[in-house]
Amino acid sequence: VEECTGIDEMSTESSRMKVFPNPVFDGRTFLQLEGFEPGSYQLTLLGSNGRKVWSRKLVITTALYNESVHITGLPAGNYILELSGNDQTEAIKLVISR
Repeated sequence: VEECTGIDEMSTESSRMKVFPNPVFDGRTFLQLEGFEPGSYQLTLLGSNGRKVWSRKLVITTALYNESVHITGLPAGNYILELSGNDQTEAIKLVISR
């Protein structure tokens, strides 16, 4: 993970983690993960203040992993979607629009 001084500097995708559509309009988005070791991970959504606003456990079973993610009830804004586990962490910017 690169050093980040603000949420606006983060990318909306990385080489190993992609979310689409991004921005999210209806609370449903799709997560594509590539190159993560199989195992248990924590998927966390952080608000612009760095506080956790949503979290979910994922069990990755394959090197190319796809998951539908439902995030509802959150205000429009910029968020950080972070995946951590198995000594790995990846984070990208997620935008929620209304």
